[in-house]
Amino acid sequence: MGVRHVWHRRLHEEWANERLYFWRLAFYPTYVDHRVREGILQAFDDHSVRSYAMYELFGLYDVILRAWLPTRVTQTIFQETLERRLAAQHIQACDMFSVGDILRHWPWTQPGSKSPDSPFVVQVKSDEWIEIGNRLAEGEDGLDSTEYKNTGALAECRHLSGIKFVVVVTSSSQLLTVDARGFLRSQLEEISDRAAVTDGLDEISLYEGAGFCQFLLLGKVSTESFFLLRTKIIDEINNVGAGQWFGARTYTYVSAVETLPLFQEQILTATSAGAVSGKSIETYLEKEESQELEVKASAFVDINQWVYTGKCAASESITNEGILRAIVGMLNASGGTIIVGALERKRFPDWQQNDRLQALPCVGDYLCCGIEVDLQGRDWDSYARKIQQIINQRIQPPPTGLVTVVRAHEDTEALGNMQFCVISVQETDREWFYMQVIPDGPDRYLVRFGNETQELSGPVADGYKRSRPRG
Repeated sequence: MGVRHVWHRRLHEEWANERLYFWRLAFYPTYVDHRVREGILQAFDDHSVRSYAMYELFGLYDVILRAWLPTRVTQTIFQETLERRLAAQHIQACDMFSVGDILRHWPWTQPGSKSPDSPFVVQVKSDEWIEIGNRLAEGEDGLDSTEYKNTGALAECRHLSGIKFVVVVTSSSQLLTVDARGFLRSQLEEISDRAAVTDGLDEISLYEGAGFCQFLLLGKVSTESFFLLRTKIIDEINNVGAGQWFGARTYTYVSAVETLPLFQEQILTATSAGAVSGKSIETYLEKEESQELEVKASAFVDINQWVYTGKCAASESITNEGILRAIVGMLNASGGTIIVGALERKRFPDWQQNDRLQALPCVGDYLCCGIEVDLQGRDWDSYARKIQQIINQRIQPPPTGLVTVVRAHEDTEALGNMQFCVISVQETDREWFYMQVIPDGPDRYLVRFGNETQELSGPVADGYKRSRPRG
């Protein structure tokens, strides 16, 4: 077997429509490794999870799982499956960390590799292109990897000998401001880079998100340098005031085995993805809006103005009262999906007399415009970054790890390779969220009820919160 490879995160996110999660698992009274592995593989197979890693640990937790989960599967549904498959092994703990951002991923810090956030356009050429990449990922010899490496689609994954470790930086006991969290993030990035470059620790990866922690750091240390883990990682994190200033602390887990019992890095081909996804854009648009589905024509542009005048003018009210309002409402309810790129026909009774609307393909009760108008000359990366920036700036507390923005291509006879934006909002019971469109401005509490998002205040808001306690 040759050198294994891993796919670029954006191929997971934008092509395969997957999202990265970690789970901590504990079993009592006995951890039986091969039976646990069987149950985990069954859960992965149930939900078409193709990329994963399993770390066996010493201590309170027996296993940490790393998995790219299809966005059509909520973390709650997958966790229920996982717990059911492992019930016979007496699973006692199963908690989740949802990755909002990959700050450092070690295969892309090796010489000659691209950064995981380097400019990269997903250009999937064919099923055969994906299949060859998957074979490279498995370490098959005799294949030409030049194109994949040059574009950054794949990076080499040369696992070195040593002791794998996982450092958890817990969530703050008090809500952090955007600036405070940003400072802690920058300090952790510096510690990670220094540990990898000058301190001799290997395979350093750093993730930010929500769940059982706010930051997760993984790495490997040689046996002779084991105590560098304390001095170069844990002490350094404590020295920046993680506990004193941010109300957080570290917990460290050490691998109990040298090699990974389970490791696979695969993405679905177009054919197989279509067979298992069940959630194409057309599938969404064939349904009416609901508690967990909202459809918007745009994130930024006043589509009414475009329809009747052809002008593409951005409007803050469109953003605030459109996608932002829907995201906050879903965060405070049961999560959901927002599709950007389609108009409700009923809003335009005269649509057949309007040249622009008449030219749009129709799916269900929607006229599909895609996001071309909404892009306003931007590329997808800057468009998605702007949406994420607005989410983090105008929702308090920032819903890190709970909201994902991905692009969907629909190369069908009806839609003709039209681009859509899909915003996935994860269900959470972590805390309540508020829209705050200007710094220190009024907080607006919004909740999704049926196919509407309503603003609650006073005793009504208090009653809703009491009936569904969080935090």
